[in-house]
Amino acid sequence: MRWVIAFIFTANCVLAAPPIAPRKANHWPAQAFAPYVDTTLWPPFDFAAATQKHGIKFFTLAFIVAKGPNDPAPSWGGYHPVAKRWLLPEINAIRAAGGEVLVSFGGAAGTGLAAACKTPAQLQAAYQTVIDTYGLTHIDFDVEGHWLAEAKSIERRSRAIAGLQSAARHAKRTLKVWYTLPVLPSGLTREGLGVLRSALRHRVDIAGVNIMAMNYGKAHAPKPTTHMGAYAIQAATSLHAQLKTLHRVAGVPKTDAQLWAMVGLTPMLGHNDVKPETFTLGNAREVLAFARQKKIGMLSCWSANRDRPPSKPSANWVSPKHTGIRQEVFGFSEIFQAYGSKSN
Repeated sequence: MRWVIAFIFTANCVLAAPPIAPRKANHWPAQAFAPYVDTTLWPPFDFAAATQKHGIKFFTLAFIVAKGPNDPAPSWGGYHPVAKRWLLPEINAIRAAGGEVLVSFGGAAGTGLAAACKTPAQLQAAYQTVIDTYGLTHIDFDVEGHWLAEAKSIERRSRAIAGLQSAARHAKRTLKVWYTLPVLPSGLTREGLGVLRSALRHRVDIAGVNIMAMNYGKAHAPKPTTHMGAYAIQAATSLHAQLKTLHRVAGVPKTDAQLWAMVGLTPMLGHNDVKPETFTLGNAREVLAFARQKKIGMLSCWSANRDRPPSKPSANWVSPKHTGIRQEVFGFSEIFQAYGSKSN
């Protein structure tokens, strides 16, 4: 009888495997191509194929939000709890292949952690849980939609991020903070500028600002089928000027080169949500040449999931699974991945 009990105990111990741990983060280059991946889209994105067959090494993973409006537990898209270490095997595989990830909080859907958490301390703890679970050195805050005008969550986020950076400095850990914001060819909107002013007021060290170069509307993009590359370049140039003013006013002036290194550029591939805006392969080459000239910090796109042609004709203008235009699989990424460590 003792033997049987001991056997069951031993068997249970064998079954209780230790939780998987994050691999040490790899170096993130000064200039990187890091396409967005919509992590909750079905079927799941094939990171192994993107890395091994197509040479994509860096990814922006979207999005971390609250489990629900009244549940501030961090999750991927409201579906997969961070507590279960979802996506950690994929992140470890990316790192094993020499790549790295930037994890993005927020987005257009769901409830952001900055809204679900009620205090800066609670919010900071939620962010820290994600950072520790995945061993992150780079994080992003995608603020869009009505959250751009939600003053309480903006203030709460700024205070929490400042706390994260203070804790990282004391622990001698790397923590780079990016913001992703909507843009027009004329630059960030008033609300987007307000998000950055709040961050700078709380002494957040902003590593970069990534602009969503898409969905401008006819009034701002009168040539939407041919000039989306030019509009993206104009938007990035406008952002550079805005960042210069913001940092000067905040008492932390930066050189032009430092400011270009803070610029991130994310076009929406192929058909944009606003019809008939279409970002073409030719536009991608224009943007790549601009990125190389200015040495911007990050080139991205929405999204790697969409970087393929439609498998069959569709009546829908835009899809989360393809660009809607004629191209090869990962055709845009083949152009953009020339940016970064290979060319700089």
